[in-house]
Amino acid sequence: MIYPWELYAAAFVQLLPVAGGLLHGGSLPAARRWFMLWCLLSFVADGVQFVFAQTFGQNLWLRMIIAPAQIAVAFWALSLWQLDAKPRRVMRQAIVVLIPATLIIALVWEGFDSFGDKSGPILQLALLAACVYTLVSRSVASSDRLAREDWFWITLGLSLYFALGVALGPVAMALLQGNTDFLKQVLLFKARADILAFVLMTIGMLCPLPRSLSLKPT
Repeated sequence: MIYPWELYAAAFVQLLPVAGGLLHGGSLPAARRWFMLWCLLSFVADGVQFVFAQTFGQNLWLRMIIAPAQIAVAFWALSLWQLDAKPRRVMRQAIVVLIPATLIIALVWEGFDSFGDKSGPILQLALLAACVYTLVSRSVASSDRLAREDWFWITLGLSLYFALGVALGPVAMALLQGNTDFLKQVLLFKARADILAFVLMTIGMLCPLPRSLSLKPT
């Protein structure tokens, strides 16, 4: 089966931030390294789901295995961009609270053949909130040009990515039983938006390294 080019591009564009990070060598701040790991996980997840869809015809159940790792890495990366200990702690606590809760929702109410129309938006909305908080709080506190800050471009791109992800699950489930042609258009729109989102994140990875890497929260 031949898929639209946007779907392939949306998958491989996830490697662009990784390539951007590798250009800096081994001196990347911890936040960028964790973000690169999230990009790699996202790319591998898409590849595994594609293989399962082609081989077995069903891949929706894989989200229950893949999503927790992606969510945990994303929260951890965002926590490393926080200036204060409290929001950093809250984002790390979200990992141990939200993931088990949404897994229970997925197992009890959604089942294995669902797009995650209940659990997915909860996690995406939580990550969107974390991204927007990071973007706004760091922007207010910054005295440098925002265009030179990695967190600015990366959280901007992540906000776009997760904002569309919030609506994707419910919309996909609503259209799955009926207007599949419109569902394809929705997925293509999401793919195009994801391409833009990862281009923004790549700009962040190409930004100059901070003058001091002394800020290394753990």
